[in-house]
Amino acid sequence: MPHTDLNGIQLRSVMSGNTVHIFRKHEDFQTRVKSSPKGHEEVNQRLINYIAMEVSMHYLNRKTNHIADDSNENRSRNFVTTVLRLEEKLKSLDGTKI
Repeated sequence: MPHTDLNGIQLRSVMSGNTVHIFRKHEDFQTRVKSSPKGHEEVNQRLINYIAMEVSMHYLNRKTNHIADDSNENRSRNFVTTVLRLEEKLKSLDGTKI
């Protein structure tokens, strides 16, 4: 069962203490994982971008948490979702000439 927020939206990650837990079974993670010819999963630039966005979101939320309310966290999540969707739409440009 996927981790969800209070509204039932699947979470890509959560922060517990100083650790960000990224959920590998989330669809956004799975679409970025590539398997090698030998069958093991490999890190690629899209996955690095994804992880960087998730980690950054949690640490920025923590930094502003003392003055923030839940709406700031939701705004951050929505921002990350928007960036990840845009990345998905732009991936067809990968390798094309500028």
